[in-house]
Parts: sequence; structure tokens; C-alpha cells
Amino acid sequence: MIHIVLDTNILHQEGLESRNMQLLSKLSNSDELTIYVPEIVKREFISKRTMESQEKFTEAKNALLEISKKLLKDDPLRENLSELDKNLTSMTDSVSAALRAQFDNWAKEAKTVELKSDPAALDSIIDSYFSGTGAFRKAKNREDFPDAFVNQCIETLAKQHDTIYIAIKDTAFKKHLETIPNITLSDSLKDFFQREELQAINTKIDGLIKNVEELKGYLAGEIFTDRLTEHLTFEDEPLKDIYVEEQQIDGINNLDIDSFGASINYAQPNNVKDIKYSNPTYIDEGHYSLDIEITTIASIHYCASYMDLMQLSNQRMKHIDNSSMNGDGICDLAENFLVSLQGTIEIYFDGGWSAQELDTHSAYLNTDKSKIRTTLYIESGAILKHAQN
Repeated sequence: MIHIVLDTNILHQEGLESRNMQLLSKLSNSDELTIYVPEIVKREFISKRTMESQEKFTEAKNALLEISKKLLKDDPLRENLSELDKNLTSMTDSVSAALRAQFDNWAKEAKTVELKSDPAALDSIIDSYFSGTGAFRKAKNREDFPDAFVNQCIETLAKQHDTIYIAIKDTAFKKHLETIPNITLSDSLKDFFQREELQAINTKIDGLIKNVEELKGYLAGEIFTDRLTEHLTFEDEPLKDIYVEEQQIDGINNLDIDSFGASINYAQPNNVKDIKYSNPTYIDEGHYSLDIEITTIASIHYCASYMDLMQLSNQRMKHIDNSSMNGDGICDLAENFLVSLQGTIEIYFDGGWSAQELDTHSAYLNTDKSKIRTTLYIESGAILKHAQN
């Protein structure tokens, strides 16, 4: 049995519906793996998602207010805007409960075990707080209290099993965890699933199910991937909603301007240079997944000072969209760059199909008759070079 503990940053990175999270559920429901989530991790995850959602609601309400101010007092549209504002307020009040329910449903379906902190360990945690030991990076560092409670859960669990795995991104906390016996660390769930023992378990499960290896082979083959590429580049729909935040973007220095708040937005299907597929994975009956890497032109949104903007060449300035500037001289900019996008593409079809039947139906992937459904998830990206170079 594999025992894995999830840290807060991993949950924020993956969400609850990523391919890796579905793989965890698959192994958990096959009784090959147990997922542990410390109570404090659950609280942090739900709290952050709630705060982020409420911030977006506030932004939307402020935008409605700005629109309303521009209208005459007797304009009937103002009443419609007022109704929208009331609806947003109502949704704001209910979003916390909805997010908590989503997490609880995932935890139940994935058969997760919630790790609760031992109240008796509080004195030890307080001692570590004052001395700067354990999970505390320095004395009296309040920011490390959540890690200290998670650490207490992990230390208790590590005494109960020969090996526990931890997926964690926090470099400082990871350094402390390396000192605890019986712990194996992974930087991400992707790295975790690349471990030899996990690949062996996946292979064993897949081998027990009819047609899985045959279907995986077909999905990774040239015929299907060529059709999939045609499907992804045929129209805007699969690529237009791509959005990657700054924390998941490499190569930001290639913007060649002092900036912040960068994000990769709309990717251009008519400017796709290359698409690579790998790692065909069985998730569930009629649900498979491929790793995907897309090289294409995409719009990069970022913020920079007006003074820095004015230092750019006239040729480059022609290709920059400056949508706004605030009172501090900070501009909202958009510019096209060549990017590399990494993620997965989820493929859904009738679970009873053979590879031959899948081949027959995949010929209609680009039509309204298609009985195959795909969903593209882009998890990270890299800015390669300016689109005009």
C-alpha cells in the first residue's frame, strides 16, 4: 500500500479535477494507495479559493458600479445593473459553502483520510515556535504555524508506516521534512507518478482491464494524434480559453522589460508551430489522457511602468496593446510571444469500444457527429521569444 500526503501548494496547483488528481482517485479506489490530507491543508485550500472568488466578485461589482455611474439616473439599464449587483452579492455569500462541498465530495470519492492535529502536541509546537526549530524557519515566525501543524501530522503518520510519500512544493518546509525518517518527497504529483513503484502499480491495474493497453497504444499512435492535432487547430474553441498565471510561467525574462503580473492568455490555433503528445494514461472506463506540449503564438498580458515602456524600440511599440494606465504610471499591456504550453488532453469515449472502433469514430473527431469528447487542460507555460523575431 502506498501512503501519500498532499500539501496545500500541490492542491492549489492541481485543483480537484486535474489528470493527476484523477489518477490518485483511481489508485485509491483500487486499494493500491491511501491519500492523506491534513486538516489545516484542507482549511487553507478552501479559505484561499473562497478569498480569491470573493475578490473576483468584488471586482465585478465595482465594474458594474463604474458602468452605472456613466449612465443617466433615469436610464432603465441602471435597474438591470442593480439586479446584477444583488445577484453577485447573493453568490458571494454562498461560494464558501459551495467550495467546501466540492472538496468534501472529492475527498469522499477519493477515499481520503483527514489527518487531525493532536492537541497534546501543542506545547511542543509552541516550544518550536520560540526556538525556531522543527518546521519553523526562525524563532517566532508566525507564518510557519500552518506548516508546524502539518508537520506534526506527518511525523505521527511516519511512525506508523515504513514509507510515506509527500508531494510538496514548499522548499523551506521540504528541507525540514528531509530530516524525518521513512519519508520520500516529490516536488509534484507528476514527479510522484513517474516513480518506478507507481508506474508498476499503474501497469498492473491497466493489465487487468480488457483493451486498455491496446487503446493506449492507439491513442499514442500517429493516426489518432494527427486527427487530434487537426481537431485542436481547426477552430478557436479548444485554445481560446487558455490562461496561465505568472507562478506557472517560465522565461518571463524573455519579455525583456521590467514587469509583473504576467499571464499567458488566448493562444492562436492558426499559429500553432508544433504539438507533441506522450504518456497515454488510463483514468477510468472510457476516459484516457495524453500529456501535451503546444508551441504556438499567444497573447502575454503584463504590467510595466510607462517610463520602461518608453524605452522600447518604435518597432516593438507598434505591436504592444496598452489598454490602460493608472495614476502611478503603471500600464496594462498585451503583446504576442511564441510560447510553449504544457498540460494534458482528456479523451472520453464509449468504454466498450475496441481500438478498431475508436479508430472508426476518431475519423469524425472534427464533425458534429463525433462521439469522442476532449478537454484540454494547460497547467504551465514558457515564454520563448517575441512573435516578431
